[in-house]
Amino acid sequence: MTQAKAGSPGFYGWWLLFFLWVVYTIPVGFIFYGPPILFPFMINELGWSRGEIMTGYAVLGLLTGLASPLTAWMIGRLGARLTLFIGGIGSSICTLSLSLIGDSYTAYLVLCVLLGLAAGPAAFIPIQTVIVFWFDRYRARALGLVLGGGAIGGFFAPQLINAAVVGAGDDWRIGWIMAAVSSLLGAIVAVLTVRNRPSDLGQYADGRSPDDVLMEFQELDDHPEDARQQGAHPRLARRSR
Repeated sequence: MTQAKAGSPGFYGWWLLFFLWVVYTIPVGFIFYGPPILFPFMINELGWSRGEIMTGYAVLGLLTGLASPLTAWMIGRLGARLTLFIGGIGSSICTLSLSLIGDSYTAYLVLCVLLGLAAGPAAFIPIQTVIVFWFDRYRARALGLVLGGGAIGGFFAPQLINAAVVGAGDDWRIGWIMAAVSSLLGAIVAVLTVRNRPSDLGQYADGRSPDDVLMEFQELDDHPEDARQQGAHPRLARRSR
């Protein structure tokens, strides 16, 4: 059994945060913050109105939220790691397809719906689920480090997309291809590096040792009022059944 403190090289949790940061920051930056950069170029070439093209973007955001129950079901059945992988592959396929739609507005709307359904499992809920399993005392710090990456992605991704599109002669398709590549990268990193729970590697949350965990349970036994405040003691849970 691996016994690794949170500050020691043996605890995988801190490395996991870096990988989760990559999985979250890059796709989110390109999928959610990138499209508004592409829309003016699409409007100029395809002749759609601003309202028409923003309808698709609104649908994308709406479906990302409505897909939350589906995401939760996938995490329960498949685990967060595979959920991230499937969502990333789905997002990559949808964004790549958006670069090939031509002037079909119907295809654009359908792909925005599908992208919204795929983007949810590719990022938010699975990322937070993994962090909750891996960190207890350091949970707030871990969530802040990873989710703060969204702001970084949101700052850099649109600038990279704009530079690439302008450099390609205002070809907006390049931007969707970049989003597809970023989603594929996120999916690959997720499936290769993410571990759903510390127990998958024989570790405990925060890198605690079995002795640390046993000591905490003993302390909660000795101070049941603290256990009630934390709401996590197994014996108290059995008593409340």
